[in-house]
Amino acid sequence: MKDGKALYFSPAEFAIMLELAGEEPCSLLCDSSTLDDTDLAKAFISLFRRGLIQREKDRLTVSGEGRLFSRIRNAPIAVVMTQRKPYGSELICYAEEDTLFLVELTDAILTRQYRLQALDRPELVVRLFDAGLLERPVLTDGDVPELTILFADELEENAGRPIFRLEKYCNGGSLLDTYELRCGKSGSLLYRTSEAAHGTELYTTEALSRMLTDCFGKGSY
Repeated sequence: MKDGKALYFSPAEFAIMLELAGEEPCSLLCDSSTLDDTDLAKAFISLFRRGLIQREKDRLTVSGEGRLFSRIRNAPIAVVMTQRKPYGSELICYAEEDTLFLVELTDAILTRQYRLQALDRPELVVRLFDAGLLERPVLTDGDVPELTILFADELEENAGRPIFRLEKYCNGGSLLDTYELRCGKSGSLLYRTSEAAHGTELYTTEALSRMLTDCFGKGSY
C-alpha cells in the first residue's frame, strides 16, 4: 500500500483481518457495533474476493495487502488520538520503525468503516494538520523564558480546556504517556503526564516535535 492509498473495511471485515493476522495483543479503537453471523459471512466473502485472505492447507491466513495486519499486530507502539473539537473523533496509529499505520473510523452511507493508511512520519504530521486535529504552533522555545514568567500561574495549575489528546501505549498493553493540547488564556498549552514526568509547557514548535518524537519515534517533524 503506497502513495497515500487507503484501504476500507467494514467492522466485520476489520475484526476478521485482525483475528487472522496473529495472536499478539493489539490496541483497538472503540466500536459499539454488534456483529452477527450474516455480517461475518458477508465479510469473509468480500475479503476473499479482494484477495486479502486465503486458505493455506487447513487454515485461513491474511494475504496480499492484508499482510499489513500482521505488522499492525506486531507494532511495538499504539497511539490513540482523540479530538475534542469541533466534533469528537478518534484515531489510532501503530508505530513501526519505518512505517506508521493510521486507522480511523469514518462514516459511510448507513454504516461506519475503518480506513487504514500506511504513512511515513512527515505524511502523518501533514495529515494531522490538514484534518484540523493539530494546530500549528506560533511560538518557539526562544519565546518561552519571557512568557513562562507572564503565565506562570496558568502553567502551574495545568489550566485550559483540552482540545486534543494523545495516549501512547505498548501495543495491546499498558499506557505509557498522555499528552493533551489545551486552550488556555495565554494561548495553547501542552500538558504531559506519565510515570516519569508530568507538567505543562507552552505549545511551541519544538514542544510539538518532542511530543511527536516521543509518541511516534525519531523522524522529520
